[in-house]
Amino acid sequence: MSTSLSIKTHGRFLIIDDEPDVREVWVEILKKITPDKIEEAPNGQEGLERWKEGLSSGNPYDLILVDLRMPRMDGETLIEEIRRQDQKIAIIVITGHGDLNHAYTLLEKFNISDFLHKPLKHPNVLLFAVKNALEKQRLQQQLLTHNEQLEQQVEERTVELKEALENAENANRAKSQFLANMSHEIRTPLNSIIGFSQLLLRKKNQFSLPVREQGFLENIKTAGQNLSELINNILDLAKIESGKMDVAQETVNLRLLIQGMHQIHKSQVLEKELVFNYELDSQVPEFIYTDRNKLNQILMNLISNAIKYTPSGKEVRLKVTKTGELLIFQIIDQGIGIPEDKFTTIFEIFEQVDGSLTRKYEGTGLGLPIAKQMATLLGGEIRLQSVVGQGTVFTVLLPYVPGETTQSESDSTTAQTDYSFSKENRVLLVEDNPMNQMMMQALFEQLGLDTFLAENGKIGVEKVLEFQSKGSPPDLVLMDMQMPVMDGIEAIQKIRSYPECHRIPIVPLSAYAFKEQIKIVRQLGVDDYITKPVDFEKLLPVLAKYLNPDNTPKKRKPTETPSAMIPQKKQQLQEEITTLSQFSILEGSELLTQIERMEELCEDTFPYAKLLKQAKKAVYEMDKEQLQACITKMRQASNSPG
Repeated sequence: MSTSLSIKTHGRFLIIDDEPDVREVWVEILKKITPDKIEEAPNGQEGLERWKEGLSSGNPYDLILVDLRMPRMDGETLIEEIRRQDQKIAIIVITGHGDLNHAYTLLEKFNISDFLHKPLKHPNVLLFAVKNALEKQRLQQQLLTHNEQLEQQVEERTVELKEALENAENANRAKSQFLANMSHEIRTPLNSIIGFSQLLLRKKNQFSLPVREQGFLENIKTAGQNLSELINNILDLAKIESGKMDVAQETVNLRLLIQGMHQIHKSQVLEKELVFNYELDSQVPEFIYTDRNKLNQILMNLISNAIKYTPSGKEVRLKVTKTGELLIFQIIDQGIGIPEDKFTTIFEIFEQVDGSLTRKYEGTGLGLPIAKQMATLLGGEIRLQSVVGQGTVFTVLLPYVPGETTQSESDSTTAQTDYSFSKENRVLLVEDNPMNQMMMQALFEQLGLDTFLAENGKIGVEKVLEFQSKGSPPDLVLMDMQMPVMDGIEAIQKIRSYPECHRIPIVPLSAYAFKEQIKIVRQLGVDDYITKPVDFEKLLPVLAKYLNPDNTPKKRKPTETPSAMIPQKKQQLQEEITTLSQFSILEGSELLTQIERMEELCEDTFPYAKLLKQAKKAVYEMDKEQLQACITKMRQASNSPG
């Protein structure tokens, strides 16, 4: 019977057996499958020495055939010694002793390739065993090499991922720094725009400014605030992307918020000659519990988009309903519509329905993505329906949580507060921007305060120490953060490093608006924090907190002395009152437009100015009885002589 097998191997074989005849038979069989050297050893000890020589010379054996019972060192001891240093070499046990259980023990303990019993029934038994052992060795070597390659690839990939992560973190830091810088650079001139408009509005009565021109100032202020809102959008986008956007819930007067939406967009609607109405279902509650700023921003973005993409002469409508535990806000327009294949992409950052350079409608492409993500933060969603050329409906679904019934919001719309301060107060303004210096000094002049100016942090520290040395430290330090020579952070640290200056109130007045920036500054031991552009309604209570001696808010009451009205105006007013009475309480936008027309006619004439203000409040609160009472009182006043 032929013993040839298709086995070709290169390497060294070592036969270890104490019987010369057995070794000779094995050599003859193995010569059929390998052209390389086959060596012999008569016992375990010599076999071990030969194996060690091959290992140390760099020419190790590839296969060992070993008997178990031999003089000087038995096969099991020999295998144990070899396996201590080499786990790869193929070992075949060929013995006339040992049972099957013993074979299994050796196979498991020493990773034996095969276990054969003497006498071999056929030469091919040995050849097959050798073939399998060498193939197993080859596969193990391939597996080992493959594992090493995989480990190397994993290591290389880990390095690549680490570098990519570092690059991403660096890019994220660079983006955050860029946004922070841009926020600062834009907020600084905005502070002047909004601030000067607020200054003029505070003096409108003193200047006898006509209602129309007062509206111009309000528009300047509103435009500046809208631009500030755009900056906040960009900052919000960065916060959302980094997972740092917080939800701050509070009780919100939903009706007032919706009325405010109408007022804010009124000038934009008039400019485009659009009709903008709102509807509040009778089931909609007055107070809800939600994040006011996020709800406001969602609706602002969607309404602004609707107005932008709706042609002149068409209608935009805001409809609010309540179904079960859901509040439903629908922004319905008669605009250009959105193709169905754009339904998903328009909610992606910087994407627009028309992204071409020649597009008719401009924008950043941030409004819808931010609105969608904020709706998700509030536990809701935004749905979209649209027909190209006919219009679009954005539906915002938010969970309804009842708010606490309170009148603080509505009361605040009618209360106007004046603040008076002693001229003995020392206010130090540390600010490098000339326009902001001028604006803040003008405000302090209106408040009857003398202001000391420092154009950078170094001068600010010097002035604080100078005042302190004279025994009259500043009553308040308003500190900008980003300045030449010495920034606000270092200036605050230096001031606070002097024990005698620990009690001086320091309030940052800064364009730093990032949460991380504000946190860092607050850790310096400041007393409050005001973000630019400055809202006087937030600044004045802060001034009242620290300035002496008179920091008590005083409510200004309109004069109770009736003012005479010329007959022609009185007749016109009577006609306007009749027109006002014809609108339903649900026609909020028409009511507000009519009331504003009447306010321009009456200006500060008592009692109409006061009654019109109350009527506007009634419209905001959808209080039909209160509105009717105001109309009745105005009609009675207009019919009385004088």
